[in-house]
Amino acid sequence: MGQSREHRADILGSNDTIIEIQKSVIDIRDVRDRTEFYFQQSGKRMVWVVDIQEFWLKRFSLVPTEKSGQFKANWKPRRMWLWDIAKTPDTHLYLEFNQKNDKLLHCWIHESEMYCKYITKEKFFMTYLDSVSCTRFRGFPKAALDVLQGLA
Repeated sequence: MGQSREHRADILGSNDTIIEIQKSVIDIRDVRDRTEFYFQQSGKRMVWVVDIQEFWLKRFSLVPTEKSGQFKANWKPRRMWLWDIAKTPDTHLYLEFNQKNDKLLHCWIHESEMYCKYITKEKFFMTYLDSVSCTRFRGFPKAALDVLQGLA
């Protein structure tokens, strides 16, 4: 945040979204401030992509639910700032658990529990990035997946 409380979005995405990419832990107050700032200034939905590769499988596990393709997230200790993002109506939370994988986890809060489902990076790209990407990545060619997987 700048001196005048201005923020610079990581990505101005498709479909009236602002995408923030977060690799490290962030103070919950900063999350709330950014979300409030962007929504008040632009009315755009926040999309957070958070890198959890460091503690994936060490402190995070998924338990299948009765709903096909949905999982309950068990996280010890809980990352409360991520719960805050996931429960906010004007935000979407996606977790990058393995950059080389072709999927992300889309997470939300229901009755104080975090739930997740896998979505492909292609679906994420087509929803949030396709119309704002450079021409050579439009339509999600293999080169776009290579970039998202850190291969290019």
